[in-house]
Amino acid sequence: MTDPQEPQKIFLVTSQHTFISFAKGEILHDPSAESCFLPTSLSHHGGEWDWNSPAYATVIDTPMTDKLVQAALVVMRNKLADKVVLPPNIKMLSEKNILLECHKSYIKEFSKSAAIFEYWVQACYGDSEDPNKLATMKKAFENWRLTCNKLIFSPNFSTGWRVPAFFLVYNMYCTNACLDYFKKQKELYAIKEDLWEEYLLDALAVVEAWRDMFVRRTSPQYIAFPKCLWYHRYFFLEVKEQPGRWRNFFEGSIFDDRGIISVQNESDDVAEVVLPNVGGVCFDNGSPSDLEINIQE
Repeated sequence: MTDPQEPQKIFLVTSQHTFISFAKGEILHDPSAESCFLPTSLSHHGGEWDWNSPAYATVIDTPMTDKLVQAALVVMRNKLADKVVLPPNIKMLSEKNILLECHKSYIKEFSKSAAIFEYWVQACYGDSEDPNKLATMKKAFENWRLTCNKLIFSPNFSTGWRVPAFFLVYNMYCTNACLDYFKKQKELYAIKEDLWEEYLLDALAVVEAWRDMFVRRTSPQYIAFPKCLWYHRYFFLEVKEQPGRWRNFFEGSIFDDRGIISVQNESDDVAEVVLPNVGGVCFDNGSPSDLEINIQE
């Protein structure tokens, strides 16, 4: 795994398999620090959600598509990060004479990421035949901006807190990596095809539960979303064969249900899940709280 202190190198990775390499790194790099990927670092008090530590999905957890790399090159060449309009909280901090180093690095990373994502949205969907698609993507982008804006004022914000991932991009790569991983396992070990299919359905159920949390909980309140743990779960249950350890990660927390060993729906609806179009997200009626996941054939 690339050293976590070298975000520039990670940020320009293009392979979808890096989603899994990131997960492996989190599991194996420091076995005593599972909090770096668990949603249990997200607390809920008085109707408000807040992260106690930076275990949410970040821009450096997200592999770059070719078009995102192209967008990054345009942004760097034309210095578009300098032209980004900062949201209120970030703008207020940026205007201070004395700025904490953690705020300074966050603002710099936000400006670069915002320029890249904004250019990518316009480049990919600006010429869409569907007049609503660009508007939908812009609303998703604005939701991400406001999430970044809120996070920097978290009472726990400190060194090491990175810019949150953009859901549309992270979601596509998360799902694609899941489907591709188990497809390749079935090809390599065809004798266990039925078993790999069971693992795939279980992993897709984890992805759906994660998406549902984004739709119903984190996105409407502009909270950075947790990392999707489909590979982490598969690794602890099937590779390390430590289901008890997996349960213990969540026991006694508000995420206790994530420790359940069998997560497949009684119906087989999850078997129909495929890589969603444009990230599988639709913002309707002008409000992030109306987010819906569209699973398409």
